[in-house]
Amino acid sequence: MRRCFKKWWHDQRGEYLVQFVLLFPLAIVMLGLVIDGGFMYQQYREAQTTVEAAAQAASHEIDANYFHTTSQVVLDRSKATAIAQQFINLNKSEYLVKTKITVEPRRITVWGMAKIPTIFFRIFGVSELLVTVSGQGYPAFGINQEGE
Repeated sequence: MRRCFKKWWHDQRGEYLVQFVLLFPLAIVMLGLVIDGGFMYQQYREAQTTVEAAAQAASHEIDANYFHTTSQVVLDRSKATAIAQQFINLNKSEYLVKTKITVEPRRITVWGMAKIPTIFFRIFGVSELLVTVSGQGYPAFGINQEGE
């Protein structure tokens, strides 16, 4: 009996099967993370780029009358808001579901909420993730520094 047990204990047949059974689920999970992670990052960057570009486009809408009287560059609130909203409407990512625009005299901020669907995580009941994206733009006119 002892000899049979010793022979069985040192037998290496089936060792790869045990390793496969233990490591295959881990490999599948890692593959799912890579696929979902890459897809989600791509969609996040698309939404992020949209709000950043909207803020940048709107930052060019300065209040000309205020500039002529005071020589200070500030945003025209209504024009900047309209330009940012128009840019978002024209270039809206399908995943960007909600936006908010705040305009201060020297800064415009465009906030967004992106709903990004998952592929692999649906197996675990996670069908989508909500992420917040934001972009800021600052008005400038003329030369800001020596040498420009």
